[in-house]
Amino acid sequence: MDGMPLFGSQNQDTATAYRDEKVLNEIQIMEYLRQNTDIPIPRVHSWGFTAESPQDLGPFIIMDYVKGTLLSTVLKKPDQEDMVLNPDIDKTILDKIYYQIAHYIFQLSQLAFTWIGAISKDPTSSAWHVTGRPLTYNMNELATVSGYPEDKFPTAPFDRASEYLRSVANEHLTHLWTQRNLADNPEIAQKRTIPRIADYLYLSVTTCDHRIWLIDPQTLEMTAVLDFEFTNAMPAEFTYDPPWWLLLAGPEVWLERCSMEGFVTLYEPRMEQFLRALERVENETAVECEQPGGLALSARMRDSWNIGRFWFDYAARKSFDVDSIYWAALHDEGAGVELLDEKVRAEMESFTRIKMEQLKAYKEES
Repeated sequence: MDGMPLFGSQNQDTATAYRDEKVLNEIQIMEYLRQNTDIPIPRVHSWGFTAESPQDLGPFIIMDYVKGTLLSTVLKKPDQEDMVLNPDIDKTILDKIYYQIAHYIFQLSQLAFTWIGAISKDPTSSAWHVTGRPLTYNMNELATVSGYPEDKFPTAPFDRASEYLRSVANEHLTHLWTQRNLADNPEIAQKRTIPRIADYLYLSVTTCDHRIWLIDPQTLEMTAVLDFEFTNAMPAEFTYDPPWWLLLAGPEVWLERCSMEGFVTLYEPRMEQFLRALERVENETAVECEQPGGLALSARMRDSWNIGRFWFDYAARKSFDVDSIYWAALHDEGAGVELLDEKVRAEMESFTRIKMEQLKAYKEES
């Protein structure tokens, strides 16, 4: 094993659903990316399902130990627990970090599959295919927090983006009906309903939202990228969005702290800095974009931000935040209940009564 120490991960988190499925998917995507990119992914030496672990504690992964500091530690405000980008950080530090990440994202944008879901390698041909359903972080949160009925989740891959997005829209609606304490009063119930029934929901590898980056704090070189759980082949449009994490905390956190204007004022300079780094990568690789239309990835990201697709795609993946994102970024000014036809309005009134009954039962049981 080349004399390298090993890192062992035993998943004992009972708040994680589908633990065996999650670890299997993570192992597959790590092997695939090690074969097809130069992203620094630790080598896996052993892994197993819950039944193979001591005392059935949970699935496990044993991989190379890699020294490094969390990237977030380098980027966030010093001596602050909040995950907020340090506004006084040296731009040359960000340039070096953004360039490395842009290089990895560019490589991911060149990988393509014809289906949407979890990937695996054919043991006979060694070819990679999408073979499983897209197990996502949002599904895990719904299953562990909201009381979402697990038999309503997808059970197979999707062959087109429209079908996948329809499934995601159904997840939002089912979540609305099944989480009993989702609305504290009739007004909130209505405000949560409209984003989920409004007509706003319009392939490459895309990763999940919660990645761990390790960095050498002296050289600022990436030493490892970890936590590829909930990673799938997803609609290519997700790859064409600028990164949401450029301020570290997600947009929904900033929308709670300040106005949309405040978030945009903070986000856009960092987005432009990242896109300049991505343009450097594109110019240096001299590889023509294989995506339809021949547009560079950096141009697609700018377009996504300018036309608002960034917000649509982000909301589609966030069942717990779709409401705040819709009203802040996707809602037409002045349009609310009045945008609904009479039949839907009547159904909303019935739904509101049901949610208030659910909330009452929930509080009585608590």
